[in-house]
Amino acid sequence: MKIKILLLFLIISITSATYGFAVGFLQIFPFSVIQEIKEKIEYASVSAQPIQQMQINSSEQSELNERLYGTNVQLPKSLELGNSINLNNFSLSWGHHDVPGLEKVGAVDITKANIWYLNQEDKRLIKTLKLEGKISQQSGIKAIFNLQSRDFAYVTYIDGDCASARIYDLEKIKIVFQMPCLPNVQNADMNGAGGGVLQISDNEVLLGTGTPSVDRVDSDINILAQDNKSFWGKILSISLIDDQIEVSIYSKGQRNTQGIFSIDNTIFSVDHGPRGGDELNIVEKGMNHGWHIQSLGSEYDLNKINKDYSLIDNNSSPLLSFVPSIGISSVSSCPTNYADYYSPQKCVAVSSMRGGSIFFIVHDGAKVLFYERINLKYRIRKFKTYDDSFIAITDFTGIIIGKLSEITP
Repeated sequence: MKIKILLLFLIISITSATYGFAVGFLQIFPFSVIQEIKEKIEYASVSAQPIQQMQINSSEQSELNERLYGTNVQLPKSLELGNSINLNNFSLSWGHHDVPGLEKVGAVDITKANIWYLNQEDKRLIKTLKLEGKISQQSGIKAIFNLQSRDFAYVTYIDGDCASARIYDLEKIKIVFQMPCLPNVQNADMNGAGGGVLQISDNEVLLGTGTPSVDRVDSDINILAQDNKSFWGKILSISLIDDQIEVSIYSKGQRNTQGIFSIDNTIFSVDHGPRGGDELNIVEKGMNHGWHIQSLGSEYDLNKINKDYSLIDNNSSPLLSFVPSIGISSVSSCPTNYADYYSPQKCVAVSSMRGGSIFFIVHDGAKVLFYERINLKYRIRKFKTYDDSFIAITDFTGIIIGKLSEITP
């Protein structure tokens, strides 16, 4: 009880000071700042719980990628899955395991035996890229992807009056693609710069960007999502041709795409809404997902945003929208036994940061039939399923391993 009272007092004190400065001096309401303070307090509260220590070998290169940066985690052979959650026809056994050094995650590789992760503010890589002093809690390393056996990094930064993003060739340590500076650095929130990535082939990936701002929908940054000459607010197709990076627009109207995944040749993405309106989308080339013209959410000050999809050419409405927002973060397949149980219907899974959950969403390809929520109470950044199990990566607190079993009569 004393810890809860101290945490509450700390939240009130910091929030009051931040609000007074932001409203009185800067003349803005600090939604993103206050949310970040709230989440850090939640991390501290969750991290205080007793959790099992994992074996870590940060000096070894990843078995998958032989990378010289990031951290390799070897999963123990015996995992304690001491918690249980009952769904309608399934039981989930799960455990949370501490990973010292894990912070706000920028990239992961997950296998059954190993996890390689890279923090968004990885000091070693940021120093190598000569971005010291240009990375804040909002910006950083948003994605790592591979083309023709070479690693590339999508990195956001703020340099003076320029808030932008770059793609680096990590083999040659050079900039191979430069995004333009956002039009108003004061309104830039690089948390919203996307980072979802999907490997299409050895020579092509899809990469989600975003319109990194919490300003009004018609702001200079948000309107870039509908600008065919801008790479902000898009899902991009990125290829390596004759040792040169080639970038084109695959779809537009994205606000902040942090997860992309393919299931049976159908591409799914998850996109953060403003106040409400987090989306699970089916992505097709040339389609328009609506932002900034349309959202099922609202402005942060509660002013209404247009709900009419007919105003958008080549529009693609979400398969599912979450109101209020769950802090949607990643998308993957459902565990095999769960998907088989509801076949011939289809199943896709999404995770949430603010909601601390994984959702199994059953649909018929055109509409959602139902979903079940697994409340894990941790801020989930990425996850991946294997057979009847999943492994989830949280911000700051470690990993979660879960195994699903059918409840029989």
